[in-house]
Amino acid sequence: MLHLQQTLEIAAYESARISLVPTSKTSLVQETADRFFKNRKVQGGTVTITPSNFETSPIGTIITVRAAAPATGNLPLPPMFFSGLSLSASCSMMKEYE
Repeated sequence: MLHLQQTLEIAAYESARISLVPTSKTSLVQETADRFFKNRKVQGGTVTITPSNFETSPIGTIITVRAAAPATGNLPLPPMFFSGLSLSASCSMMKEYE
């Protein structure tokens, strides 16, 4: 479970960093997280960016990236122990450019 939680933390952090690049788009933030999910074999990983229109948000806006994944299929333990459980991590950073 620690491996999955750590992966979600890293994916959220790195994706949030990408969201701060002046030319960044939602697709680039998503691709960054997807790369972590693929490399660490996370199944069903999702990313949510708040606000969704971060590209046009003013300076000082807090951008939060949340990475989540179901425990089922991502842990080496039998699913009966973690049925329905989903883990998540988020990272928030302030937009400093326009």
